[in-house]
Amino acid sequence: MAPQIISHYEILQPIGKGGMGVVHKAQDLRLPRFAALKFLSPDLLSSAEARARFLKEAGALSTLSHPHVATVYEADEVDGTLFLAMEYLPGGTLRDRVVAARCGGAPIADEELLGWGIGLADALTHAHAHGIIHRDVKCSNAMFDGEGRIKLTDFGLAKVLSGGESTSSGAVVGTVQYMSPEQLSGGAVDHRSDLFSLGIVLYEAATGRLPFEGETPQELAGRIIAADPPSVSLSRPGVSTGFERVVSRLLSKAPESRYQSAQDVSRDLGLVKSGQLDPSEWPTQSAPIRVAQRRLRFGLLVGTSVAVI
Repeated sequence: MAPQIISHYEILQPIGKGGMGVVHKAQDLRLPRFAALKFLSPDLLSSAEARARFLKEAGALSTLSHPHVATVYEADEVDGTLFLAMEYLPGGTLRDRVVAARCGGAPIADEELLGWGIGLADALTHAHAHGIIHRDVKCSNAMFDGEGRIKLTDFGLAKVLSGGESTSSGAVVGTVQYMSPEQLSGGAVDHRSDLFSLGIVLYEAATGRLPFEGETPQELAGRIIAADPPSVSLSRPGVSTGFERVVSRLLSKAPESRYQSAQDVSRDLGLVKSGQLDPSEWPTQSAPIRVAQRRLRFGLLVGTSVAVI
């Protein structure tokens, strides 16, 4: 069988599939490197909105240059086929490592857990500084390079902002298990929504389970909006108090009660990792949202379409 060539890439094998497209490992025929080529799903080729979003991903990623963000090489269209050429990350996803740890009966080591959290927080700090909200931060969008460095990838749902504006749209797009209350409510979304999602990622990495569960997307969404998650220490006894407090603050329902920047998250995780942060000296967190407020938020969910990706 003749090799499949597109532009200057030889397609080698499929390596993943997401809500917007399929990803293949490819050999760059101009440079001695592998690449990950992301192709828009065939059923979306006729959608002008999907094509525009796909190209926006390329534009968003092209402005980013950070050790913990997957590098985009180029975006191109050949014979009507859109594709994005990105850094090939052979180390698999954080989701893979969470599953392996759970199946092996041993949690991810504290040192790795904190290091990966710092890396993801640093990646979000960089993206937010460039006006980019990821909007789909999850364990399967955190991958590892050949040296074991964690990298945030797949900005296909990112919203590029101008002038620091937040977004307000009736459309709910993302992965329900990792979405913030304001995303699910169809309300205004800013960089603090990514921080809630990061809290879910850290919770899952530490415990092997998600903080919110439901039998249907609607039930799950209701719990994210209205229910408090079990504490990290219930599923992982002995976890550091500092780490648990960072995650708890990230998972605050109200954006104003969360960390206000990814940089602050990275700082506190670094202090926890070095043992320099005494949790007893932390300021008391804001009281939980009242039941009436939660019901109001839950009411906003009525009539909102939830897309599971």
